[in-house]
Amino acid sequence: MLAVIALTTLAAFAGSWTCAGTFANGTPIASTLTMTSDFGGTGLIVHQDDVPPGRYHAVSLWAPVSGGSTLANASQDVTGAVRIFTSSGFSGDTLLWQGGPELQPHQRFRYQLTGATAMRVTWEVARTDDYRIGDTLDCTRG
Repeated sequence: MLAVIALTTLAAFAGSWTCAGTFANGTPIASTLTMTSDFGGTGLIVHQDDVPPGRYHAVSLWAPVSGGSTLANASQDVTGAVRIFTSSGFSGDTLLWQGGPELQPHQRFRYQLTGATAMRVTWEVARTDDYRIGDTLDCTRG
């Protein structure tokens, strides 16, 4: 469990992140994440851009849902696809975003703070009942 950051708000992820990792097949991937605090520190605007030759670009809004203990993530990517994810909040140092049943194939993202300036992002996909890792990024803030 991460002790250096109190994980009570999404602001724990705020900053500029440089990320590198691999797809499930071993192909390398690199991205940048810019996470800007909003809504008084309770929300984030997230920009994700692959480093060339990658072409992925997405903008997301992460924020608490009014009147509840749920978080919402509305994301639009370069293809024009809009995806909605929800989270029940932090489990230790990890925030899990789960796609709704309408999102096919089923998808989820894990954002795990692994140090004061380190994070792992894992994208998981389920074409049947079992989730499998689609890609993993290890990120450094700064």
